[in-house]
Amino acid sequence: MNIKQELTTTKNCYGGKNGRLFVVIHQTGNTNKGANAQAHSNLQKNGNVRQASWHWSVDDKEAIQSFSYDVQCWHAGDGSTGAGNLNGIAIEICINSDGNYAQAVRNGAKLAARVLKELGLPISALKQHNNFSGKNCPQQIREGRAGINWATFVTLVQTELSPKQAPAVQATTGTYVVKSGDTLSGIAKDFNTTVDALAKANNIANPNQIFVGQALKVSASAPTKRYTKALDSNSIVDFLKANGISSTLANRKKLASANGITNYTGTAAQNTQLLTILKKQ
Repeated sequence: MNIKQELTTTKNCYGGKNGRLFVVIHQTGNTNKGANAQAHSNLQKNGNVRQASWHWSVDDKEAIQSFSYDVQCWHAGDGSTGAGNLNGIAIEICINSDGNYAQAVRNGAKLAARVLKELGLPISALKQHNNFSGKNCPQQIREGRAGINWATFVTLVQTELSPKQAPAVQATTGTYVVKSGDTLSGIAKDFNTTVDALAKANNIANPNQIFVGQALKVSASAPTKRYTKALDSNSIVDFLKANGISSTLANRKKLASANGITNYTGTAAQNTQLLTILKKQ
């Protein structure tokens, strides 16, 4: 997802300093072709005729910031004294018909996690527009479109915040929640089943299109551990070799990225972090 700033100082904002206590999720309600993040950013730059403003617009390809986090935008519908308007950072997720809806929502979750991290806020600070004014927004998420309801969205954000703590097996319900780096073939192997069987049980038309936070029905109560050897090792290289995995820097970068470690260069601290994560898998 590309991220950029196109900051503006146009109207439709309050004059105070944003308390930055919440990240508030909206959906644009605009299904018109071309109503993507750039179009919504342009709307704000050109002086929105509507009495509304928001900090971020995000679609299936990019996220664009229109206002700094200090600005109190008009977005939560709770007026000049409302907690949402005065203390919320607003994210508008695009639903344009010529975009990939599910990917736009996943990008919205990534962006929400990014903002929460930047502001040092917990997952409990993630709110719906509905929480402040009662409006049915984000409408499509609230309706569970494309299999992504609010609970799933929160899980997507949580996974981005702390991949190594992403929900795993829920044995009592027979579900497995997809983690960063998972593939359907890998999950099938862990549960001693086939990709076809797993796809059929979950109505998955394309086995290559599963997403982080997706809850899959599984027949086993717990997956087989991916790494079973050298669990007492303090060396990421030795650990990977013992488990038959390439230990090259290039492959370690891939493993790091898949497990939420960004900008991996092979430092001692990064190696320790990666080793800790992998030992739990």
